[in-house]
Amino acid sequence: MEQDITTKAEPIPVFEAFKLELAELVGRDIKLFSEQMPGKELRSKVLAVQDQLLQIFSGGPSNLVDNLVNNQNVVMRCVYRGEELSIPARFKRLGGGRCHLYLEEKVTPLRQRRFRRVILVRPVRLAAFPMNQNARQGIGHLRWFNTDTINFSSGGALVRLVAGLERSSCLLMSFDLQEVKFPPMILAQVCYAHQTDAGPFHTGVEFVIREMSTNVLSQPRRRDLPGAVFDYTLADREKLNRVISEWPEGMESF
Repeated sequence: MEQDITTKAEPIPVFEAFKLELAELVGRDIKLFSEQMPGKELRSKVLAVQDQLLQIFSGGPSNLVDNLVNNQNVVMRCVYRGEELSIPARFKRLGGGRCHLYLEEKVTPLRQRRFRRVILVRPVRLAAFPMNQNARQGIGHLRWFNTDTINFSSGGALVRLVAGLERSSCLLMSFDLQEVKFPPMILAQVCYAHQTDAGPFHTGVEFVIREMSTNVLSQPRRRDLPGAVFDYTLADREKLNRVISEWPEGMESF
């Protein structure tokens, strides 16, 4: 497997909506804000997507979205690949109770990433680890897969998988990293997974630090894993983030 660092232009705080794979928002909850109802958070759900047009759920007479005046400017907030975004839009009411949002091009992340994420392609071996005590398995009985990373940070990574995994699923991961000091094996949790047009799933995972491991796995399940899996600490994560933050510009990934 080729080992290479891929670079691209440094991101800016505002970027274009056409760079998003908006189809991932179908079925997701969104929030709307309007001048008509200042300070009110209007909740809805994305029903369908076509280009930069979103069909949303009006919710009926009891929902505030149904009270919005047609053809007005609103701001939509949504969670996309673990990041909360703000996107200006035009609200349109159509026949049959349908409501549409026509998204503008400007997209603004609502917060800065806590950990710098860089585009880093490296081999990784991983195996799903059941959290359920009734499905108890030791590490020797797990099914391992070879794949590679898409990007990497001290807090987590994006990896390619042939199948989707549910949010909060646990993974054991073994990285082949030469640039930084990192545990040979670590526990991670799935944050999100989306399927690309080409087929593979891009899966975002968060590394489980020692201080949080008891919130993720029960004590009996922890005993089924080598103690070294829990060596990665809060201090290690912060130290690694400082190291990555000193890497050259042009490697960052949204």
